[in-house]
Amino acid sequence: RACSYCHGRDMRGGDDPPGPALKGDIFLSKWGSRPLLDLYVRIAETMPRDRPGVLEPEAYADILAHLLRANGLPTGGAELRPDPATLRDIQLNRPAVGSR
Repeated sequence: RACSYCHGRDMRGGDDPPGPALKGDIFLSKWGSRPLLDLYVRIAETMPRDRPGVLEPEAYADILAHLLRANGLPTGGAELRPDPATLRDIQLNRPAVGSR
């Protein structure tokens, strides 16, 4: 609910207020070649917009897992943990054509 206010109900970006896409080609082209830790830090330090950093680290990890799932990316067999060493080793890569 809080995210959709700026990022849109479909997660493809908002107009008023503006918010970047969290789903689709625009999102994947921005974050696809970077470690998941970069996105985790960005979200944890800037979201929610009116109270950055108020969520527990596990909640930010849950948001990341949701973004992975929403973009058709593999989520893995275990719960995503807010461990910097692990998040540094994970990259958002586009799934192969036909695997969505």
